[in-house]
Amino acid sequence: MSGKPARVETEAPVRKPPPGCESLWHAYVMLDATRPEGLNGPGRITYQEIEAFSRLTGMGLEPWEVAGIMALERVYAEVMAEGGK
Repeated sequence: MSGKPARVETEAPVRKPPPGCESLWHAYVMLDATRPEGLNGPGRITYQEIEAFSRLTGMGLEPWEVAGIMALERVYAEVMAEGGK
């Protein structure tokens, strides 16, 4: 990825990502901040949203970063399904 991600404020403390995954984590946090809300709770981050994010921010996500974002999204969905916040 290229360029600096915008600073995103979060309510909960965020753990530091593993070394080498900082850009992936920043992209996920930025995408999470735009997550749609629905009647059944938070919506999902989709490939279409990742593609648009990558194109519009100029961050040029690599395939491994897209796979990482989707893996984080699956974990998020599992936590939310268990009633997590």
